[in-house]
Amino acid sequence: MITGTLTLKALFQVLGFSDSVTLTVVCMVLFGGLAITISLLGQATVVVMQSWITRIFGTMTLIAALYIIWHTDWQAVLSMPSGSWLTGFLPAVSIIAAGTGIGWGIAGADYSRYQSERSSKSSIFNAVTFGAMLPLFILLFTGILLSARLPELASAENPIALIGAELPSWMSIPYLLTATAGIITIAVLSLYSASLNLLTIGIKIRQVYAVAIDAILVMGVAIYILFISGEFINSFIAFLLFCGVFLASWEAVFMLDYAVLRSRQGYKFEQLFGQSNAGIRWIPLLCWLLGALAGLLVSDNEFIKGPWATGIFEGSSLSILLSFVLSFLLYGLYLMFSHSAEKD
Repeated sequence: MITGTLTLKALFQVLGFSDSVTLTVVCMVLFGGLAITISLLGQATVVVMQSWITRIFGTMTLIAALYIIWHTDWQAVLSMPSGSWLTGFLPAVSIIAAGTGIGWGIAGADYSRYQSERSSKSSIFNAVTFGAMLPLFILLFTGILLSARLPELASAENPIALIGAELPSWMSIPYLLTATAGIITIAVLSLYSASLNLLTIGIKIRQVYAVAIDAILVMGVAIYILFISGEFINSFIAFLLFCGVFLASWEAVFMLDYAVLRSRQGYKFEQLFGQSNAGIRWIPLLCWLLGALAGLLVSDNEFIKGPWATGIFEGSSLSILLSFVLSFLLYGLYLMFSHSAEKD
């Protein structure tokens, strides 16, 4: 919601409107209204929109990337100083992982709703993996080139407007327009999935009410960031890292559980929903919580300052990597000892 508002605001600024609180309010209402309205149109409409906007936005992104590559001062890029692998590269990878693979890891079951029953496991895996990896690589590469031209990019209040200002008007207007449409579809998919998330925890609610609840929450956060906090990038990164600690440790347990047990045994309906449901598996749950707790203890961001956030963890995002590794090792040890006990 915040990114979409900033993108729409950047579009209006390119068209000649001056930056103001009123413009921000108008853009937020327009973007939020479009996202909420479209999310109520139904799954078929959302899928068709997503399909076409992805093609259009993807093409415009490639054109913008090629323009930036062509007009890059390569001497300035190659002369940029190298950072530290331990305190620079790995934390940066953690942030990227939190905003991409880790952040979307929880959407697997929801994502499967949009797949054809005729799709093979390998085709879905390849589509998700390479469909996420290739655009990310292009965008990261373009971001590196932009950072050489715009050193203030990372600290800009509206980085999207700054990027739009670097493009010629004949390119920035259609690019920002398609970018707005692309971000709307992301917001729509999230709002549309709200009812499924509530059903998962046992709350039966109509789609329209679920969308309304979700919209109130995201609009509240958007209002706080855009009009009270006034700072987006650091708050966004802190939010990703805070959530990423819990998600990374959960995904470590989930992946190991699938690789060792579920890939052979599968998921049985009776065990999940029937009388033979074993209830909560406390050991895997504890492995997840211990990994997340360790990550929080070394976290250092706007949300939380852990007591152990010193040394390489100070001002770093290695907490995500630590939480994943610790949960993976703990659950791996549990599976190993439980398997040995079964043999005995």
